[in-house]
Amino acid sequence: MPAGLTLQSISPQSLQGKTLSQDECRGTMYKYRPEEVDTDAKLSRLCEQDKVVHALEERLQQLHKEKYTLEQALLSASQEIEMNAANPAAIQTVVLQRDDLQNGLLSTCRELSRATAELERAWRECDKLECEVTITRDQMQEQLGRLGEVQTESAGIQRAQIQKELWRIQDVMEGLSQHKQHRGVSEAGMAGSKPFSTVKYKSECEKKLKTADPEHDYGCACATRMTKTNAPFRKKWFYSPTSTIAASCPNNS
Repeated sequence: MPAGLTLQSISPQSLQGKTLSQDECRGTMYKYRPEEVDTDAKLSRLCEQDKVVHALEERLQQLHKEKYTLEQALLSASQEIEMNAANPAAIQTVVLQRDDLQNGLLSTCRELSRATAELERAWRECDKLECEVTITRDQMQEQLGRLGEVQTESAGIQRAQIQKELWRIQDVMEGLSQHKQHRGVSEAGMAGSKPFSTVKYKSECEKKLKTADPEHDYGCACATRMTKTNAPFRKKWFYSPTSTIAASCPNNS
């Protein structure tokens, strides 16, 4: 031990009044953890539901291809039967094939109807979850605006955390938006398919937003507030309907 230094004994009595109690420790913890967990849960449900939609879309496209193939085969069989109507024995096998094709086409059409209804329900659920995330995002933007008027260290930490959550929401929503655009193209090119309108759910979402804060102009603050001026580093979240979770990587641009 260096000269001149004395060793001070440590006992529970000497530490009394110098340590934080369990309740005091809780008070120093980040207060926005419940909201962060809630945001994570909503984004996770939304991404999982979008993957369900993606899988159902692929299934529906496959059923349309099967239906088209069966229709073409049935047409060829019917034409062959008509051309050889004078020789029933020669077309007996073709008649059996035609019957099998008709049964297969009927079964595929039934499955196509069920898959279409299931996909419509999945889209509606996805739009409902997206509405919930949008409401959460706008509430966080309002909170960020209020914290901007408070110049304290605690408020600065809270602003940084909320800004990070807003960036994450924005990145996930952008990924979902790209999938929606692809969905619209696929839907338009799908033979015999009908467009599934989500206007009802969008209007309900807008109604909820107005009810939450009728004086706030939602949707316009995101572009101006979500800048990189308040943070030197931003994590960019990428969403893919084929991935299990959203991944992050630094964006230094």
